[in-house]
Amino acid sequence: GWRTRLRDADEKLHKVEHAQQLMNDMREAYHKEILVLRDDLYRKADLERRNEEFEASDITYFDPTRFVLDDDATAIRQRAETLQRLYENCKKQCLQRVNDLRYQLETAKIHTNRKDMLLTSLMQLHSYKNEGHLE
Repeated sequence: GWRTRLRDADEKLHKVEHAQQLMNDMREAYHKEILVLRDDLYRKADLERRNEEFEASDITYFDPTRFVLDDDATAIRQRAETLQRLYENCKKQCLQRVNDLRYQLETAKIHTNRKDMLLTSLMQLHSYKNEGHLE
């Protein structure tokens, strides 16, 4: 009845207030980050004019992962799991291909060694000192 609708409305209002707070916090962090980057640009230009070395600030205020709503977090987690499965499948296929290529390479090396041994024995049989005598 009306109590259920009132409770639902309160929950939705709480979600909206939470989202507004997240947006405010995100905006504040974003502006701090921009200020640091802008300050770095000014410092860099000033140091370059004086032929001094510049090192950027290693300060981060804006971390997008801090501003994820619960509904978004579930979707992101599901997407991450899907991407992880795709990565694992691709990795498995790539490793199999690498193993196949290694086998082919080893087989080719064995064939080449056998041909070299056969050539050497034929050269000895026919008294050739080196491959130059074959021409």
